[in-house]
Amino acid sequence: MDNQASSAATTALILGLASWVLGPLILAIPAIIIGKQELAKIDAGQSPEAGRSFATIGMIAGIVNVVGAVVGLAIACCIWGGFMTLFMGAAAAQ
Repeated sequence: MDNQASSAATTALILGLASWVLGPLILAIPAIIIGKQELAKIDAGQSPEAGRSFATIGMIAGIVNVVGAVVGLAIACCIWGGFMTLFMGAAAAQ
C-alpha cells in the first residue's frame, strides 16, 4: 500500500490528542474506537502500515484520558462524600 497514514489513523491521532484539550470523554472514546478499528485493518493488510503509530498513539491517548477522567471523578466523589459526612455529622451534633 501507500507510505502515508490513512485518514482513519490520522483521525484517531487528532481525536486522541484533542481530547486532552477539548473534551475528555466526548473525543477520547471515538479515538479509542477508531484507533482499534484502524489497527485491526492494518493487521489484516487493508490499511497502510504507515498509520500504525498514529492509530496507536491516538488510541493510547484516548485510553489514558478516559482512565484519568474516571479516576478523577472517583476521587472527587470521595472528597465530596467526606465533606458531606463531615458537615452532616457536625449539623447532627448541634
